[in-house]
Amino acid sequence: LFSDGQVEITMGVPADKQAPPDGRLMVIQTSGVHFESKTGKAFTDRAAAFRFDRGEGQSVGAQYDPELRELQMFADVRLTWRGVDPRKKPMNVEAGSLVYKESEAKVLLAPWSKFHRDTLSMDGGNAVISLNAGRIETVEAATAKGVDTRPNKTVEYEADQLNMLFDETGDLKNITGAGNAKLRS
Repeated sequence: LFSDGQVEITMGVPADKQAPPDGRLMVIQTSGVHFESKTGKAFTDRAAAFRFDRGEGQSVGAQYDPELRELQMFADVRLTWRGVDPRKKPMNVEAGSLVYKESEAKVLLAPWSKFHRDTLSMDGGNAVISLNAGRIETVEAATAKGVDTRPNKTVEYEADQLNMLFDETGDLKNITGAGNAKLRS
């Protein structure tokens, strides 16, 4: 099937229509959608916008494979990720492309990635975001560098591999670097 016009796809709807959704619904709005009835795959090469219980974003081109439970965003990915506490600053994520592996609770970013939250920012190569109950638990980024700029202090860091660990409330617990690690304060 093909639809040239506007399409809205809702992912995560329970198979048992009597059961209420658990808040993990993702709604994708786009156009030019191809749907393969045998596999259930849906894809487009056009601009796509999406929203879910913890944020929203956009990309150019997208595909969802229900058998693999994978959502791919092909280019120019921008994502705003909010925590459970609405008073906390959101994490803004950008990447060349993105693959969300729902069954593994992982988000893969390639070939570059950018992260920004409040005073903290990091740019890197390929990155893996690990999720726990819908919240960002870790970010592992290759060839990364970042900066935390506060009114009285600036900390710059870089390494071949940078890992950020977040606590249950979404606050950054620590950053570790391996391989050619540098820290300037």
